[in-house]
Amino acid sequence: MIDPVDNGWISFSEFREWQDRPMASTDRAWIVCVLLNCLLVGSLPAQQAKKKGPKKENTKGSGTVQDLGPGWVLVEDKDEKKFYIKAPQRIEDFSFVAKADSSWLRPGMIVSFTSRFKAVKKNGQVVKAVQPLRELLVMTPTKEKPIGAKPEKRLGGRDLFAPPTKGKKKKSAQLGPAYEVVGRLVKFRGGKMTLACGRYEVQADLLEGAKIAVKIADVRWVRQGDRVSFQGWYYPQQPDRIVAKTMTIQANEPLLGTRKSVSQKKRNVTKKKAARPAKKTTPKNQD
Repeated sequence: MIDPVDNGWISFSEFREWQDRPMASTDRAWIVCVLLNCLLVGSLPAQQAKKKGPKKENTKGSGTVQDLGPGWVLVEDKDEKKFYIKAPQRIEDFSFVAKADSSWLRPGMIVSFTSRFKAVKKNGQVVKAVQPLRELLVMTPTKEKPIGAKPEKRLGGRDLFAPPTKGKKKKSAQLGPAYEVVGRLVKFRGGKMTLACGRYEVQADLLEGAKIAVKIADVRWVRQGDRVSFQGWYYPQQPDRIVAKTMTIQANEPLLGTRKSVSQKKRNVTKKKAARPAKKTTPKNQD
């Protein structure tokens, strides 16, 4: 015998019959309701967690640079309101744009230009731009524009950046297509540039007064007063703390190097001569 059911005792055989009895429709509906209730109750914490997150407000604006820090820029808008902007994480989303003088160029910078080239050495590893450059871009390489040489629409002629062939040389050499070159500046002196472009050495002459544009993901040359434009978001509780999705800083003045003028060079030469000790002269013996 087992525990009573409906205030009565039943045998094991009767219990099995009671257990195997067909379930009524009301019992099935009750079980379905219980399961649905469990599912709804279980999903409530996740829904509440999503609702608890602070709401973000999108924004965009412009202003002038007041100060810089590690990863942020203090900006003042036209209404003299100041706010901190966190710089974008991807280099593709940040740009420092400026114009520069050739005296600003330094070895290690990444530069880009388009030109036709001719081979300088027989091994084909050294090429030189046919014409002096009138324009030059200082940039930050990206996945879309890495260090290397990309040919423009081919117009015929030999491909200088292609592997050398064993075929016979033609008597009349033809210029290859124009290339967009992105390379690291190795040497720059007297308007003559040498670039490292993959396994090639690229040489080019830069005209005096050439237009040099700068578009880099680097804040080292940002100065107070430069213009800032941005797009981003902020929390309503902190409207003066903005996380930028994109940011562009425009320099107010061209970037200049420490180029010495002719008069300065002359003064330095004069100073060096004056600093030299005078030669000692011994009086001649008079008989």
